[in-house]
Amino acid sequence: MANSEEEMDIEVRAPRGEQTKNLSHRKQKFRDEWLNMKEFKNWLRPVKENPLKAHCCYCRFEMVSELSTVKKHMNSIKHKSATKSITGTKTNMFSTIIPNRNNDQAIKRAEIKICGFLAEHNISFNTMDHLTDVLKEAFPDSKIAEGLHLGRTKSTNIVKHVIGQNHKDELINDLKNTNFSIIIDESTDVGTVKTLCICVRYFDHKINKLKSKFFDLVKVFKDSF
Repeated sequence: MANSEEEMDIEVRAPRGEQTKNLSHRKQKFRDEWLNMKEFKNWLRPVKENPLKAHCCYCRFEMVSELSTVKKHMNSIKHKSATKSITGTKTNMFSTIIPNRNNDQAIKRAEIKICGFLAEHNISFNTMDHLTDVLKEAFPDSKIAEGLHLGRTKSTNIVKHVIGQNHKDELINDLKNTNFSIIIDESTDVGTVKTLCICVRYFDHKINKLKSKFFDLVKVFKDSF
């Protein structure tokens, strides 16, 4: 009787070799060489947040990054239909394949242009705490407006450290190739802080005109004894 129970117990258990096979299977990470393969390079992309996943740009579908799974998806009716639809149009394939990267760049461009508009027309940066919400409500179907994150602090930093620095770098490059004069003016602001305004005057060979431009504003410290 005992032998019979042992035999039944052996039959119920899964084979030892099969258990070892299941446990030894390792999940495959996305391989960068797939991006250079002719059958994959136009539509297959990695998932940044999960290296064990692959993304189909045509179908907007994520899958396990197993080669067999990727090939199975490639041969599916859904993928073939999406491929035919996309390749049959004259739209820009780059914007279809990498929508997030293009959208991020467009949002950054929009933020810089808005901040440049504020600086050009001497509009208070405090308005940005409200203007961003207005733009999102005015253009609810715009992904660019939806992605805007501009407040007075960020707007100030963009004007000072992005637009202003770029303007200064271009001016320095122009001054390296021509003679120029320095114009300085010392003044005291409402906070009784003495500042020195530095402007430069030079001949711009690009437009054949004499130009005067702001260069920098520095604080003047008085030595104490």
